[in-house]
Order: sequence, then C-alpha cells, then structure tokens
Amino acid sequence: MSMNIPVRLWGLDPFHRCNIKLFIKQIQQLQQVENFPGVYNLFDHPVTRFQVVGVIVSIERKEKFIKFAVDDGTSVIFTCLWFDNRIQADDVTKYQLGHLVSVTGKLKVFREQKEINVENIVLQSDHNFEAYHWLDVMNCYKIYQKKVVYPPQFTQ
Repeated sequence: MSMNIPVRLWGLDPFHRCNIKLFIKQIQQLQQVENFPGVYNLFDHPVTRFQVVGVIVSIERKEKFIKFAVDDGTSVIFTCLWFDNRIQADDVTKYQLGHLVSVTGKLKVFREQKEINVENIVLQSDHNFEAYHWLDVMNCYKIYQKKVVYPPQFTQ
C-alpha cells in the first residue's frame, strides 16, 4: 500500500515516531507502506511504533531473546525482547503467564507474522490500567483519523 504523503514530509507528521495506542486487532489489520519495511499506514499517517496492553499468554525463552504472546482481548501479538547490555536474561524472570504488561516498540514482520520488537515493557500491578488503556485507544483513534495540515512551503 502506498501513501499520499511524500516521504520527505513524514518527519512533520506528529504520529510518525510516537508510540501509537491501538488494539492488537487494529495493529494486525494495518497495511505496510510499499517499499518501506516497518512503516505502516494509519489514516495516511506513516507509523512505526506502538503501545499495547494485555496479558501474557505464552513465554518462549531463548539464548538471545524472550518472546511473549500478549492478549488484549481483541487478538494476540508476539513481542520479542532482545537481550543486550541493558537487559539481561535474569531481568525478565519477573514476567510470568497471566501478568498484565504494557509493551511499546517497533512493529516488524517475522516469518510473515507481525510482532513488536520491545523497546519497553512494564509489569502493571493495577488491573484498572487495562481499562484505562482501552479508553485511551478509543479516544486516540478519533485523533489518528484527522489529517495533518502541512505548511504550504513544504507541499510545493
């Protein structure tokens, strides 16, 4: 899918580098922008990062990463947390099946399936957090539908 917005203007879009709050089902339905892996079209906004809140329904531990399946009630998405200098394998043992987590990161396609490469994951102890996230998603969705008005000097 191609976009109507020229690539040189993507940086002027306020949503381009933000963590977009959506339900997982909505993320699964997004179309990737043609010739730009990792960039998705949301109402003519080129977006790359997302925030989801849900329950961990599966955990797969490997040597270099840990993969969580997160379920928000609309669908399930895999989230991949890579171990590096700031995140060690021992740091993620606090995340268990049934825990409510907030995950932000870049959306990628791996083996023809969308997944989020985790930039931040937070264990949520307040179960109302999920309901607040749902309200945020519904309120933000109205804002995402608005078109960006670019200054005339940039559109010529």
